[in-house]
Amino acid sequence: MQEYGRLREFTCPDGQKRSFAYHLKGMPGHWRIHIWADVAADFGKMEDASKKILVGHIGPHLPTATG
Repeated sequence: MQEYGRLREFTCPDGQKRSFAYHLKGMPGHWRIHIWADVAADFGKMEDASKKILVGHIGPHLPTATG
């Protein structure tokens, strides 16, 4: 994240840029889903009081030192 963190920053619906450090992998074609966990409930809570996540990127692996 130190070297490539800026590539994992995405603009959210409220206009703020956030770092989407968490990701899911193992998708077909080595795709990734980069997410931001709304731990502060900036976007509110769901009806069951669970918190939300935002998806910043679905697609090919973002650039890294090894990929």
